[in-house]
Amino acid sequence: MGRLVVLGAGYAGIQAVRQAARGGWDGEITLVDKNGYHQLVTEMYRVVGGSANPSDLTLPVERLVDERRIGIVKGEVQRIFPERREVSVDGRSLPYDALVVALGSEPEYFDIPGARRHSYTLQYVDSAKRLRRRIRELAGRAQRGSPLRIVIVGGGLTGVEVSAEIAEYLRARHPRVSPSMVLLQAAPSILPEEATDLVRYAGKTLEGMDISIRAPSPVREVLRDSVVLEDGERLPSDLTVWTGGVRANPVGAASGLRADNRGRIRVDQHLRSVGVIEIFACGDVALAKDPVSGRPLPPTAQLATQEGRVAGANARALLEGTSLQAFRPKPLVLAASLGRHRGLADLRRFHLKGPIALAAKKLALWRYLVNLEGIAMGFREPFPFLRRGSEEIALRAARRSTGREATLPPHHPLI
Repeated sequence: MGRLVVLGAGYAGIQAVRQAARGGWDGEITLVDKNGYHQLVTEMYRVVGGSANPSDLTLPVERLVDERRIGIVKGEVQRIFPERREVSVDGRSLPYDALVVALGSEPEYFDIPGARRHSYTLQYVDSAKRLRRRIRELAGRAQRGSPLRIVIVGGGLTGVEVSAEIAEYLRARHPRVSPSMVLLQAAPSILPEEATDLVRYAGKTLEGMDISIRAPSPVREVLRDSVVLEDGERLPSDLTVWTGGVRANPVGAASGLRADNRGRIRVDQHLRSVGVIEIFACGDVALAKDPVSGRPLPPTAQLATQEGRVAGANARALLEGTSLQAFRPKPLVLAASLGRHRGLADLRRFHLKGPIALAAKKLALWRYLVNLEGIAMGFREPFPFLRRGSEEIALRAARRSTGREATLPPHHPLI
């Protein structure tokens, strides 16, 4: 039988525990998570602009797993003790025979002075809510004549999506405010891994929202009121948003597991921690490599989901004494929003741009939610924000017809 413990209820952890619980296995399965809910991290940018409520993007773990088969422990993982096969959770010891580490990631600041202290992130729901509050506060001041200068550091998918979301929120809710928005990217272009035509489309769309793109523009330092570039140029900033990358949750490396300089646990082809046969790692916390190129796989939700299934199956196979399967990643499909009405998508064989690409992104989210909890969950998202989008269009029409500042009730999701 044996005891299987999964750490983390993110994209990888949820899939790992569900995969391990399939069939008639009689082993003991426990899921540990600090918050007790699964977060749709790839959609957090929508919280910032008000196109989604935090409750839309936080799914209670109890609804996603079979509690008759899986025990749930709410608590923060402090340390793993491989030699004793125990995990410390809020000071309590939790024993295991096989362990899956899926603790996710945290922002990577690359030791840039001031970046952690003076910038906002949006990786998880609490940080997204904090950023949303700050934008509202600054927008209110800007309506009274103060400047509103926003710098977004990092031109990957997250930086591109949150830039567009903020720009559209300000345009819809504060049309009299004229913000200065700059998107900085250290690489030669935004979305550096994507096809040239998609990069051009994204750049043109963002520039149409009055977002200035600066690439390559590495950051040297982040101050309270400005961002200093590598060449010494100083950009005034009332709000600095950091989307410059992630590093692994530090628990694995701090517990003595072999890791790289970004804290990612080194794993073999079966996603088993190198040197510790009872521990598997998946998602952002794992240094998984492409079996063909040998290059580290990127920290994406799609890959985390794939890795979680294999790690969960292999942890169970280890306890059952059966053979392990090698992890072979499936090709990734990119879908990103550029505001609430446009997007871009790389579907491997062809590219989509505009509203149809945004629809593809929403369909991908719908399929994921259906997989998690069935068709009922699939109708929870993404349709609510389609309804909110129609309300926002009505609001803009009211402004045009009356020439006055239209308002929404205080409880409205866009507030």
